Amino acid sequence: MSTELSEQESNEKEVAQPEVMEAEIIEEKEAPTVIKKKPKEIQARSDGSLLGGSFEERYRLCKAFVASKMLPKSFDTPEKALVGIEYAVELGFSKQPLIAIRNIAVINGMPSIWGELPLALVMRSKELEFIDEYWTSKDGTRLPEGCLVVDIFSAVCEIKRKGFEKKRFEFTVNDITGNGVAAIWKSYKKVMMKRKARGIALKDIFPDVLLGVSIAEYDYNTTFSEGSQGNSIDNIEHDGSVNRAHELNNKF
Repeated sequence: MSTELSEQESNEKEVAQPEVMEAEIIEEKEAPTVIKKKPKEIQARSDGSLLGGSFEERYRLCKAFVASKMLPKSFDTPEKALVGIEYAVELGFSKQPLIAIRNIAVINGMPSIWGELPLALVMRSKELEFIDEYWTSKDGTRLPEGCLVVDIFSAVCEIKRKGFEKKRFEFTVNDITGNGVAAIWKSYKKVMMKRKARGIALKDIFPDVLLGVSIAEYDYNTTFSEGSQGNSIDNIEHDGSVNRAHELNNKF
């Protein structure tokens, strides 16, 4: 009887043993190794500049640009910097987007160009044959570059596109009435009048080059200093004098 029991116990042990061994094998299995993909190196272009070809590369560059704190403050996130640089590229500055972005202002959440950038765009088109900008007194006399602001009555822009007749555009002190940003006009009256006349001329003669892009001085009656790092304004009204600009276009 005892012999039969020991044989039975021995058989039970033999049957149970594989289950224990199998459980031990499962516990010894290692977790799969996760291999992290190394980011692709961003290569310099033939001209030495950096601008990634893929979205990921450009985004990584924008993170570095924002971290440098050398962009205008309106481009304070990688996303904003990415859009700003893409905007500059689409304007035709694919080789100098960081230079162009300094003259891109964010007004009411939308990009506008300002300063000398509108004229630079027109010059790059190679369609500009002639441009002459100057101020006049009330009697129409042309004033020198160093003239006093109090002597200025109008800013004039004479311009000619290849294959077209020369045209003359004028913006007078009488056209300043009703402009919304008085401080700008007090500080930069001479510059603003000049860029107003220029903006009217460029938008009239080169619509295919500017493609309806907003010009800060022309469309919003504002500008920025060359050393400004802000370049961002909200809740500013669109210039009502644009209608006046169309009247001037028809006159000349």
